[in-house]
Amino acid sequence: MSRPESTQAPTQVAGPGPAQPEAQPAAPQLDLPRLDPRYKVVKLLGTGGMAAVWRACDERLGRDVALKVLHRNLPFSSSMRERLEREAKVAASLTHENVVQVYDYSVGTELDSYIAMELVDGRTLRDFLTEHHKLSMVVVALITYELCRGLAYAHERGVTHRDLKPDNVMVSRNGSLKIADFGIARARDHAQMTATGVPVGTPAYLSPEQVRGEPADIRSDIFALGISLYELTCGKLPFDAETSTGIMYQIAQGKFTPPERTGLPDIDPELAALINRCLSAKAADRPTAAQIYEQVGRMLQQRQVLDPRQALAHYFVDGVIPLTEVQPRPRAKLPRAALAGAGLFAIFALAAVTTWMVTDQGPPPPPPPPVSPPQPPVAATPPPPETATPAAATPVAPEVPAGSKTQKTSQGGAARSRGAPISGLGTLHLTVRGGWADVRVDGVLLGRTPTDRDFPLKAGLHKLELANPHRAPFSAMVHIPAGGTLEREVELQPVP
Repeated sequence: MSRPESTQAPTQVAGPGPAQPEAQPAAPQLDLPRLDPRYKVVKLLGTGGMAAVWRACDERLGRDVALKVLHRNLPFSSSMRERLEREAKVAASLTHENVVQVYDYSVGTELDSYIAMELVDGRTLRDFLTEHHKLSMVVVALITYELCRGLAYAHERGVTHRDLKPDNVMVSRNGSLKIADFGIARARDHAQMTATGVPVGTPAYLSPEQVRGEPADIRSDIFALGISLYELTCGKLPFDAETSTGIMYQIAQGKFTPPERTGLPDIDPELAALINRCLSAKAADRPTAAQIYEQVGRMLQQRQVLDPRQALAHYFVDGVIPLTEVQPRPRAKLPRAALAGAGLFAIFALAAVTTWMVTDQGPPPPPPPPVSPPQPPVAATPPPPETATPAAATPVAPEVPAGSKTQKTSQGGAARSRGAPISGLGTLHLTVRGGWADVRVDGVLLGRTPTDRDFPLKAGLHKLELANPHRAPFSAMVHIPAGGTLEREVELQPVP
């Protein structure tokens, strides 16, 4: 398709007074991509050095998509096309709420090469960072938590991003965070490595092994994650120079100022140590995405962040984290009876010392023991009443003890314990299939499920209830391990 002719505004005629400048010509438009007829291009969303992104409608499936169309000057051989097709199928297999879904991919001969993916209504994390420069420690921890959820999911399935950076992270209008470009990162690698024989990707986010020309793997993604977290925390890049060669030299040497030495007063030591581990020159010394996710989750629990995902969504949408999402640690309170006994003990001790000082009659007598108020008799705690299950309801599922292996229940549920001890707190990681559900714990409504969700709870036994008017209700007794996570998967059943 030929390029549309650009229009130019006519030159205005000078009248009395100073002459008017000529109007600037309109910016030239890109050629419309040559695609499968199923895609109807709507408008151009943006363009970069490797591809242009178009909003389009998939008329076969009746949904809007984002089409990232690779520029036509990229060289593709027949063997590369076959490999890219295989890579695309792997990327399309990733279905996670923190990963932009890949729908389709084509490395064309006569048509343009493109990747069709989920259309996210929002902006990139780069745009958000440009506006805010640097973020608070709690916000960085929340972003890390969500990024590593999606990254760990992909890494567990053998998929490496290879170009992770704030530009490839989308923030939707409802505050959710999604990693983009899982399918196109490998395409970029093959195209530019074949064309120039030099490392590809944004130089500032390359790992030392990529700089040396070695293949990138999941540990390279962790290094790029560390650079992104450094930038979010400190407001600048750890490796920075005037030229790309200078940046890659610094990366190869591993020379950067640790976050805790940048002079910023609010750097969290634990988060700074985590960033330093991600930026280790030796790939083997870097943590995995799953380990980072676990560690940051414990950090947020210690700060009483009740729902990390909800807290981050509030921040992205409203600019603040509600007080209900971040609570100070409660101080231990002594009962009034104990305070009264301690007060009486102090009075008697002070009186004895005073008498000894006035009369000077030898050492003071020992103070009387503290007076303890009478304690009411402790009644035996009756066992909890059995929950009556309606005929149409899903029967109560037996609980799996903490630390046991994953087991499937008759309702398709699964339970597994993990995590490090944190006194008094635990997490229920709930995955609900077969539809959404209102979640109640001990009769209190906690919210409505997405695909899966974490619910911080007090350690101990709780009654879990799931309700959907189009599904049979579900109830079960669950035991939340102290400092750990109980994973529960429930398949909602149709109403009989």
